[in-house]
Amino acid sequence: TIAWCVQRLYSVVCISELPMKCDTKRGASCILVLHVIRKQKGRGKKYEDPQNKQSALKFSNIELWSCDTAEDVILDPDSANPELLISTNEKSMRCGLERRDVPCCNGRFDGWWCAAAQEGYASGRHYWEVEVGQRDWRLGVAKASAVRRGFRSLNTDTGYLTLRLERGKDLKALTVPATSLPLTLAPRKVGVYLDYEQGQLSFYNVDKRSHVYTFNDKFTEELVPIFGTVEVLQDLLIRSPGVKQRCLCPGPCLWS
Repeated sequence: TIAWCVQRLYSVVCISELPMKCDTKRGASCILVLHVIRKQKGRGKKYEDPQNKQSALKFSNIELWSCDTAEDVILDPDSANPELLISTNEKSMRCGLERRDVPCCNGRFDGWWCAAAQEGYASGRHYWEVEVGQRDWRLGVAKASAVRRGFRSLNTDTGYLTLRLERGKDLKALTVPATSLPLTLAPRKVGVYLDYEQGQLSFYNVDKRSHVYTFNDKFTEELVPIFGTVEVLQDLLIRSPGVKQRCLCPGPCLWS
């Protein structure tokens, strides 16, 4: 329960100290609980994650978010690059070997191997989780006015707030210039948390329950979740809300 998380985490100093009690979707919930606790205990208005000291987290007025209430994000096939294969349930994608014959439109990525979600957000707090490959992926959001066609750089100057893993060895936040991140931070399950009013987009390693990177901006238009991959053997999968992995606790689940 949330109350149990608060009791267990009240003495935790930094995110890296979170115990890996079980592999459930409650992990990221406890990460956000920790930010609330730190604010209440007055341990500084800015938090420098020991794994990324350049990113000062400014979480304020964050409510207790549970992954059980994550957004049910669905891919928009009409936005997908013609070389991407979208699953029938529109929750996963991979790169195909041939370019599909699809209608050409301004909302479709025809350069970079990306797809957008069917719905965007212009207010509120939102969370979604994505299982990614080991070699290449791109996750984040795009402003509604951002150009999707061609091979323009998908960075903060062009309306994109994204995290990118390239060739399995180059993890970076696509700021201008790009912000390189330690490869040890590269997650296999990524939690993406958007706080529209606070102007923050944060990425978490769901398995390790640790913070990866936070973009700080002032949002004035709709933001649409963006997904990208060039992997042909492994799907990029948007996890469905409420789906839990097998518990790794030796006895009764401590997070229940």
